[in-house]
Amino acid sequence: MITLVEPARKSEEQFRDEVREMTSRKSHCVPQQEVLERVNRYVRGWVNYFHLHNSTRVFVRQRFFLEQRMRKYLQGRRQVRGFGFRRWPSAKLYKEFGLYAIPQYAPYRRARMP
Repeated sequence: MITLVEPARKSEEQFRDEVREMTSRKSHCVPQQEVLERVNRYVRGWVNYFHLHNSTRVFVRQRFFLEQRMRKYLQGRRQVRGFGFRRWPSAKLYKEFGLYAIPQYAPYRRARMP
């Protein structure tokens, strides 16, 4: 029987709550670059912590959430309705704004036996 080691649901929820807090309405008066730097720092730390395990499915879910949340943040900042899929496609989020790209595939390492 193979057991997969991946982040707990509670950790995923905490990640999403933290990103929501950083990109909430309260952050609209903070410079956009500062908000993006703060989000990137948090996301990079979270990914590096869980990157050693087989957490590919979790990373894909979190990446999708992060892209959606950043689009919603940018839409709210410019006071435009909608989700912003056409205005800010994924490639533009990563290239133009410098959003940290959560890796799609985490390396799976076997546990070494002593």
